[in-house]
Amino acid sequence: MNPHLSIMIVDDDPTLLKIMHHQLSFLGIRHINTIEDSKLALKMITEGYRPDYLFCDMRMPQLDGPSFLRALAEQNFPGKIVLMSGEDERILSTVKELATSQFLNVIDSFKKPVSQRDLKRIFAEAMPKPTEPERKKDDYALRPLSRHDLILGLSNQSLTPFYQPKLNLKQMRVSGLEVLSRWRTAQGTFLAPFFFIPVAEEHNLIDLLTLNLLEQVFTDIHKLREKWPEFLYAINFSVETLENRSLPELLEQTLRKNDIPPESIVIEVTESRIARHRTNMLEVLTRLHLLGFSLSIDDFGTGYSSLDRLKELPFTELKIDRGFVSDAMKNEHGLAILRSSVQLARDFQMSIVAEGVENLETYNLVKTEDCDAVQGYFVAKPMSLNQLLDWLTRNSAPVKLAQ
Repeated sequence: MNPHLSIMIVDDDPTLLKIMHHQLSFLGIRHINTIEDSKLALKMITEGYRPDYLFCDMRMPQLDGPSFLRALAEQNFPGKIVLMSGEDERILSTVKELATSQFLNVIDSFKKPVSQRDLKRIFAEAMPKPTEPERKKDDYALRPLSRHDLILGLSNQSLTPFYQPKLNLKQMRVSGLEVLSRWRTAQGTFLAPFFFIPVAEEHNLIDLLTLNLLEQVFTDIHKLREKWPEFLYAINFSVETLENRSLPELLEQTLRKNDIPPESIVIEVTESRIARHRTNMLEVLTRLHLLGFSLSIDDFGTGYSSLDRLKELPFTELKIDRGFVSDAMKNEHGLAILRSSVQLARDFQMSIVAEGVENLETYNLVKTEDCDAVQGYFVAKPMSLNQLLDWLTRNSAPVKLAQ
């Protein structure tokens, strides 16, 4: 633990302040300010005090939690914030969303009292791993790509497909793969989609990127089908691409050229973005469904019209967002959302995939709650084709993952 970390705790309960001071001292932290008066805490921050971590109660007599956080946002407070409350967990969730919308860095929230275990987890996750190499601020891998980078990189085959296995919980076998895109830099590192997809969408290059990726993916699928003909391959399409009315014919022709049946392909659509484009997308998705493609609604529950989307579009699979899977491990409300999502999918006769399954505990939960398949680092991380082939050879029936 870094002894130079600066911590501020704002709470009107002096007993809680003493306990947390002791807990943090036990972790090796020396610079701890405990403040009972939220107005005084705000005055200190306004005058230049900038703690690395700020623990903040929600119910305080001077300034309540939301008012205190709004004032912090007006000060452009840069520190990490942890919310605390004795109120219902839904209040914490609401305030956390409010603070995040004001560009505050809220890293966690807890019902009081905060346990020593919770504190250890907060600081263990926040501290940089000692094995990570230091990066310079101007490191190529830390900046988004430009339009020029994309055009040049496509000609150099920088766009690379990665694959993440899905484990069927009924058969205890790998049932398919999600296709993920990565960008290979000149240094040989790989960038996540965050660094290039928004740029491609901004400069109307997303169709070009999609077609470039699909050419590689379909070649890979043709190879994989020789040994694993039953696999389903999930491909996430941007809403912009799904607005293209020629997409069904293009996909059908490309699949036929590679001897791949459309029934092997799952078209994933991110639910939170569906409502932005409606004119052509409904037609395109319906035609794809009629051609034999399966349709999956990704990140379900993160948008604003989830039920309308299920009613209007012929989805066959529902992917539960990793955030809801994580919440189900933390509290009863999260578990209730997971269960209701599973029941909703059953009512619509859809299969259910739980995303973000990172450990045995989460795996056991989603299996108990009757999800059909899981995806996450507990099963396998995303891999290049060569890594995948080696992994599949060793894990064609990975029952051992559940042990």
